[in-house]
Amino acid sequence: MNIFENASWIWHEKESNPDSYGEFVGSFSYNSGNAVMRVSCDSNFALYLNGVFVTSGQYPDFPKYKIYEEIDLTCLCKKGENHFTLLVWYYGIDCSQTYFLAPAGVIFELSVDGKAILSSGINTLCRKNEQYANGACKLITSQLGLSFAYDANRCSGEFHTAFPAPVREPLLPRPIPRLTIGDRAPVAMEKHGEGHYLIDLGHESCGFLDLEFTTEKENHLIIAYGEHIVDGCVRRRIHTRDFSVDYTAAPGKNTYFNPFRRLGGRYLEVFCDSEIDIDYIGIRPVDFPVSIRPFDLGDDLRNKIYATCIDTLRLCMHDHYEDTPWREQALYAMDSRNQMLCGYQVFNEIGEKNADGTPSFDGYLNFARANLIMLAKGVREDGLLSICAPTTFDWPIPSFSLIYPVQIMEYIEYSGDKSILDYALPVIEGIFRTLTTAIDETGLIARLPKPFWNFYEWVYGSHGTWKDENGYDLILNAMFIYSAEYYKKLAAMTGTSFDFDLDSLRAKVHDTFYDRDRGLFKAVHGSDEAPVFYTKLGNAFALLADVASPEEAAAICTQLCDFERVSITGDGTDEMIDTTLSMRAFLYDAILRTDPSRAATIVADIDKKYTYMLNCGATSFWETILGEADFENAGSLCHGWSAIPIHYYNKLLR
Repeated sequence: MNIFENASWIWHEKESNPDSYGEFVGSFSYNSGNAVMRVSCDSNFALYLNGVFVTSGQYPDFPKYKIYEEIDLTCLCKKGENHFTLLVWYYGIDCSQTYFLAPAGVIFELSVDGKAILSSGINTLCRKNEQYANGACKLITSQLGLSFAYDANRCSGEFHTAFPAPVREPLLPRPIPRLTIGDRAPVAMEKHGEGHYLIDLGHESCGFLDLEFTTEKENHLIIAYGEHIVDGCVRRRIHTRDFSVDYTAAPGKNTYFNPFRRLGGRYLEVFCDSEIDIDYIGIRPVDFPVSIRPFDLGDDLRNKIYATCIDTLRLCMHDHYEDTPWREQALYAMDSRNQMLCGYQVFNEIGEKNADGTPSFDGYLNFARANLIMLAKGVREDGLLSICAPTTFDWPIPSFSLIYPVQIMEYIEYSGDKSILDYALPVIEGIFRTLTTAIDETGLIARLPKPFWNFYEWVYGSHGTWKDENGYDLILNAMFIYSAEYYKKLAAMTGTSFDFDLDSLRAKVHDTFYDRDRGLFKAVHGSDEAPVFYTKLGNAFALLADVASPEEAAAICTQLCDFERVSITGDGTDEMIDTTLSMRAFLYDAILRTDPSRAATIVADIDKKYTYMLNCGATSFWETILGEADFENAGSLCHGWSAIPIHYYNKLLR
């Protein structure tokens, strides 16, 4: 059938005003048959049928990669007249790493047994929803985007006919299953004073806010949320961040469910103007549907670490993989590499085959594939990937682009699906075309200038600032070689040539960065004033890139395996600067490649670090081992990249 054949893009206003809510309504007669609603919008929608919430959630996308949602209403329709409402939230502000700025608009159609019986158009009735605070543009964080405020005392105006909105085409079906919205999560509540309540969900959670309470009079509530308690309270404000939403209650019974903004954390803290009688304040969990493979590592502690890693993965897994459900909810190439690699090994759907032997795209495999395509759709004009996808935020990380070929190869190895190369190989070619042209007269890739962020990980000397544009980084040059070896293998799968001289670059990296006196590769090279320090990540990539001789590699490996004598501050000591949890995978890979007999040392290091987090009360694993205290008290206690023990426990213990 020709979907949306009679539908058109519309909006409730002539202009696209940021942080605004439009309400679109319609009626239809139903007797029998398969009833399906299809909808696409910018930026997010919630669907109600006969006054009852059905579902919500526009797949994150781009104007030139626009996705429509398909919702089966058959079991929800009643015989006779039915009424639906589409509530659409338009973000409209270039303020996050989870949204690509585009004009407001919605398109929808309702079909029964494949025949469209109702379509969006300029005669569709609509209005501004006045209960939400339109135009507030209050940020939670610059990565996550907008908060919301709702006033149950307000009424919206009269309905009117719609205005045309800019067309987006083609429209493509949602590539993965829709998210599931669970029942109310159980909570424990403490009263901390008049109109002050602390809600404990019991563990790290992610979902939609759900309120049910009674108040004697109009009452303003601020609901803060977070992952931990500081001085008895949720840490609501961290520098410019504000982890809170607003609700203004009407006198009497209030029930409110927000279907748009997922809140990530363990605690809610409620501040009211006056006392309320609470039936429920908590969240309804939102999850991507997967099933988990049974596992037993023969050790209770490792089983607990493994299970907590799975919980960490799932909390960071919605429309796409996310770094953290609390602070950002953003798709990065680096973060998602760790997440996908672990996911292949724990979710049942991967590896299923169709009757003809081709890969099945019904489960986790398709989720990973959709993430990789989303990243590819975010390629910039200069050939590198955007910092996240989708986003218009202009702060790309060159090293993260070099992880993309690794992700593609691992996906093919686990799935057998080489068709991903139709999307990925042109992107990979662009990445290497850009970085090879960045090789200067020294034969090395210099740090890329603004707007590029020369970031590798959150330790001294590895998260570049605008002040260090000049000079050369070991990690970038070694990563280029490491990634290029994956590119060569991918190119060979399609008969594409790869003719870059990696051996010459290896020799140049060795000559520039190797410190014979210390027996390690220096982290940076530049002026005489450049500091001399050594990082485990840089030396790990030097080994993975085959820059060192066998004798040098063996000596470096011995130093990499010293997990006690390390630094994270770059304070001038002789110790190597350690890796964070996110980059531990490359450290372990370098050790295992150089000396496979070190497996027990790696397992012991995992056991120690992750037991420490469990002993601190972790129900999901942290962004860094410093926990919430890192990043000036903004460290995440749930970060998908830290689920990496799944891979190494499977690799080394099974």
